[in-house]
Amino acid sequence: MTLLEIIATRTTSDQWSQITTTLIYLWSFVGSMVMFAGCLLLGHGIIPSLVSTRDLPPQYTKLRQPILVVSAIFLLSAVFCFVNFITHMTVVYDLFNRVWV
Repeated sequence: MTLLEIIATRTTSDQWSQITTTLIYLWSFVGSMVMFAGCLLLGHGIIPSLVSTRDLPPQYTKLRQPILVVSAIFLLSAVFCFVNFITHMTVVYDLFNRVWV
């Protein structure tokens, strides 16, 4: 007995196109979140720590603000990708007989 069944012959080219778009948004979301986390870590953790221990000159604190702006841009990009990923998930309802197992 199979709980989830997908038949490749019933999957149309339009559905494959929707699946591709959905996966692109998913991977873009993951990439945006990784970049957001990296920029946030650099701006709030690494630079202040290195400046306070005097491993970096104090001029590097001026880099924090542009890095945090870039992290905000990646956060907005991640929100955009997540919303579009959820919106394009309708193809799953067309392919599977039960989505929530």
